Amino acid sequence: CHPEPQLGALTHRTTKQSWRYQLSRTVKFRARVERYVVRCLASQPFGRLQGLHCLDIQLREVAKVGMDDQMRERVEAAIKSVDAQYVEVHIEEASSSGIRYRGRDLEEIGRGNALGGSVRALAGGGWGFTSFNDLSDLQAKVRMAVDQARIVGGEHIELAEVPTVVDHVPARIALDPMSVSLPDKKALLDQYVEIMMGTKGVQSCSVSYNDSKRHMVFANSEGSYIDHERVDVNM
Repeated sequence: CHPEPQLGALTHRTTKQSWRYQLSRTVKFRARVERYVVRCLASQPFGRLQGLHCLDIQLREVAKVGMDDQMRERVEAAIKSVDAQYVEVHIEEASSSGIRYRGRDLEEIGRGNALGGSVRALAGGGWGFTSFNDLSDLQAKVRMAVDQARIVGGEHIELAEVPTVVDHVPARIALDPMSVSLPDKKALLDQYVEIMMGTKGVQSCSVSYNDSKRHMVFANSEGSYIDHERVDVNM
């Protein structure tokens, strides 16, 4: 089982082009790759999948499209680009993978990726809010929230004073599940399924595995910037 030739070329292009191009292609590209994974699964016997390693690498390359090392600079620049009493930005990026067996039948396998966020602004006595799933024009979303706040308007609002917090809170894990390939995760579940189905008297079983990694950012116009990671694994 080999990936379609154009998939590799598309991955290469998405790493070179603009954020708008990258994010607009991510969902379509992932859907094409995951459909191809399903075709591979359908053609393979129970056990280790040949060719899934290269597809797993393609999926992880797509997962890199999102928050980068310059995120703090971009968020702070967007906040400073507007004249408002208060602005805060929330961004979250999540990656996940899942595998599910019903007996010896592989019902589901794949990776997922999502990115989104919101802006809340106080200006002219009113509050404005915008949400987004595209980081290509963050400044425009911040301006929109401020404009909405001015349209709402109202009496002057005095916010309570709170300390400025700058912190990075990494996930405390021994092994990042995202660093383990999809074929290796499937191979482990294969063993559990075989143990259960090979036990005398057992006619069926259900085995599932899910993991997720969330990267969350909070920043405001008072100088706070909190970068938080969380990892969950269930089996």
